[in-house]
Amino acid sequence: MWCVHTFVILLLVHFAYSKHSVRSAETLASENFSAFIIEELNKLKDFQKYAENKIADLEKENHKKDMKITKLETEISSMKDGNVHNVLKSRHRRVLARQLAFTAYLSSSMTHSGTIRFNKVLLNDGNGYDASTGEFTATVSGVYLFSFSVGAKQTNGTSVSQYDVFTRLVVNGVHQLSAVAESKALHDDEQGSSTAIIFALEGDKISVMLENRGGTLLYADNFERVSSFTGTLLYETGGNSMIVG
Repeated sequence: MWCVHTFVILLLVHFAYSKHSVRSAETLASENFSAFIIEELNKLKDFQKYAENKIADLEKENHKKDMKITKLETEISSMKDGNVHNVLKSRHRRVLARQLAFTAYLSSSMTHSGTIRFNKVLLNDGNGYDASTGEFTATVSGVYLFSFSVGAKQTNGTSVSQYDVFTRLVVNGVHQLSAVAESKALHDDEQGSSTAIIFALEGDKISVMLENRGGTLLYADNFERVSSFTGTLLYETGGNSMIVG
């Protein structure tokens, strides 16, 4: 009888312990799962924070790039506007450079040799002629037409030899053509002239020289205007021609 009672007691104790063990295992599993879930949630929160920071950094970088792009677009637009302006300005200069024509005359007699400074300007398109020096400067390379006339006239109290006037058209000092005027009698008005079509490079200087031989008195008068210098650009070239002289 005691043995049976003892067995029953042991059986109850085992059952109770087994039940407690099962409950403990369930509780432990539940706690472990909860801890796992919490840990994963924490990881997700950390990842979310990392992603948000990364997105913020990327947005900052994109903003900087957008600013750079806007700046470059502005610079390119300015460059385009500037280039268009420069092209138009260059074309305008070239158009003006092609409009080359002048006429000037000498208002009073010249009594010494050298460059004749035709001081009264009637036309100076392109501003190629300088009345202070008597020189025309070619602003473009091309073929030009030049014409000049010089006067000679004897007056009272002068010798005949003074009125044998020799002049030259020169390009950078190189002789091209001549014009001669000789007054053979008192109050005899004479005029010599010459016309040339020549090539000139950009920057070349063209003028008329009074030579130091024969007479040195070039007759000129503000009313009669018998001594004059004219030039004009006929057409522009690429600079392949040559001046012969």
